Amino acid sequence: MTSPLALRGLSRALRVTPKDRLARAYTKLCAKLARAGAPREPHEGPLAYADTVAAKRPDLAARVRSLLSRYAELRFGHAATSASRTPEIAAFEREVSRLSIQRS
Repeated sequence: MTSPLALRGLSRALRVTPKDRLARAYTKLCAKLARAGAPREPHEGPLAYADTVAAKRPDLAARVRSLLSRYAELRFGHAATSASRTPEIAAFEREVSRLSIQRS
């Protein structure tokens, strides 16, 4: 039989922590939206997720669409190097941190 301490250590080992700042901010945004009643499906990209949020929480549609579009551009756009995007990533992080959502 496996001890509870061993299981606790295993659950910590299985957690995946995003490595870069942009991924951490996106994960934080998705968590906020999930708590607000609009969880992201694993197969949804940021733009499809914006549509999901708009359908479930029309009150959040414009602001969230803007954030998710910006994330998509930062993550998948044709920007130069990661270092040149540092101010944009920092601005995205601030916007996500400031986003306050009432639960549905």
